[in-house]
Amino acid sequence: MEIISKFSEDRFFATYKTIRNNFRKYDTEDFIWKCLNYLHSPVKNELEGLKRNPWLVLLLIKWVIADEQSFRYRRSKPSNQDVLNVIQRMFDLGEDARQPSDFEHHSLFFRTIAYQQFIYQKEFKFNHLGRQLILFGNLPNNHFIKIEFRNLTGLSIGVN
Repeated sequence: MEIISKFSEDRFFATYKTIRNNFRKYDTEDFIWKCLNYLHSPVKNELEGLKRNPWLVLLLIKWVIADEQSFRYRRSKPSNQDVLNVIQRMFDLGEDARQPSDFEHHSLFFRTIAYQQFIYQKEFKFNHLGRQLILFGNLPNNHFIKIEFRNLTGLSIGVN
């Protein structure tokens, strides 16, 4: 039985490019904070929280951080509605994304998922600490991120 895929790299990239061009307009740090506020704002129940599709919002944050133009200066601060518009485009992206049925065999689907999960898992080197220093070094020593990083790794971000 031959599987006819509805997935199109061109269509997916066109949708991704629209999303990317939207988040590039805004200050990276402020955009990420507004995404996190969206995820952590109060919900009535667990189902309402899941309807926010946190995995898509986290993927958006990953794309924002990984973008070659992230953290450029003098970008406008996004409104909550600006961020919601980009998140809505992430929801719409699902229609253009590759579905499990688009793979010839389920093992190819799982291999793709595993690759996405494990590609970034590498041996820790001290130069990796530099990224943490750049992103979080200016936070006060009593900030949650600095405390949690220290608790998890036994290392401090920045100069104490």
